[in-house]
Amino acid sequence: MAIDTVGRLHVVWPTLVKSAAGTDTVGLFHAISTDGRTFRARQRVPTEGLPHHPQITATSDGGVVVAWDESAGGSKRVAFARAAAGGGALTRAARVADGSYPVAVSTGDAIVAAWTTAAGIHIERLDWR
Repeated sequence: MAIDTVGRLHVVWPTLVKSAAGTDTVGLFHAISTDGRTFRARQRVPTEGLPHHPQITATSDGGVVVAWDESAGGSKRVAFARAAAGGGALTRAARVADGSYPVAVSTGDAIVAAWTTAAGIHIERLDWR
């Protein structure tokens, strides 16, 4: 969960859904509430594998950033998406790296992310908010 600069509550979660082929898979979703009780319709986060361990943080410009790890092709990688102020759709960022269990935090003027890798913990300042 995260609360943006105008007080909207953002939640992100993985859940079991049917794929286009009709098989069970995991999807990642985002929803927004303005009153803390009712939510807008959930929006699917653009993933490219089975998503796990989502984290969300609000940015200083009123948007949000979501971090998660996903399994695909026998490997785990971290991925990120962001939504601009106003609660727009989440857009997958180009930044993807090997690893798992990502977290992200807004520092006011940047997003700092950390995740685990085979070598230990990786910490990086992302070039976008």
